[in-house]
Amino acid sequence: MMRADSVQAFDLASRTWVAPQQNMVVADQAGRIAWVAPARVPVRSEEHDLKGVVPALGWEARYDWVGTIPVAQLPREEDPARGWIATANHRIHAADYPH
Repeated sequence: MMRADSVQAFDLASRTWVAPQQNMVVADQAGRIAWVAPARVPVRSEEHDLKGVVPALGWEARYDWVGTIPVAQLPREEDPARGWIATANHRIHAADYPH
C-alpha cells in the first residue's frame, strides 16, 4: 500500500489486508480520494448465539467462522460529491448495510 501511486492502486493493495479492520483514507495527485475499511471479516453461522457479547467457546463448532465477507462488500467510499472524507469513532456504514 505504501508504494501505491493512485487511489486505485491503494485500493487493490488494501484487498490483501487481513489484520483487524481499519479505516484507511487515501488521496492521490490526480485529486481522487477514497476511504476503505479492509480486513478479513468473519461471517458466523446462525447457531452463533453469543453475537459478540461474550467470548465464544472456541472448542464448539457452532462458533466457527463459516466464511468471510467478500472484499467487494466491505464498507468503502470513493470521490464523494461533498468533496471530503472524514472518519472518527462513528458508524462507518449505512444503516441498511447487510453485514
